Amino acid sequence: TDIEWIDKAPFYEETLLGRILQVGETLKILIAEKDPRCVIINLDPESAASSPEVLKTVGKKHGGRVGVYAATLQEGVAAQGDLVYLLDS
Repeated sequence: TDIEWIDKAPFYEETLLGRILQVGETLKILIAEKDPRCVIINLDPESAASSPEVLKTVGKKHGGRVGVYAATLQEGVAAQGDLVYLLDS
């Protein structure tokens, strides 16, 4: 499920590293680490055409990592329209 952030700053999710989010009433997740990217991001999902400059740019500007991984701290169900709360600040 994608989350639509109010803060539209590029790479906003990286500011959440080490933070805990609550989704809906019970689901709690820890934003654990940046996502190491592989060559698959070079492929256009429509045509499968390769653009090696994509991974090169991610490597140069973001240390080869874009996006984040999360770990479940407390199980729960996430539904479309659920609010997302930042629990620690």
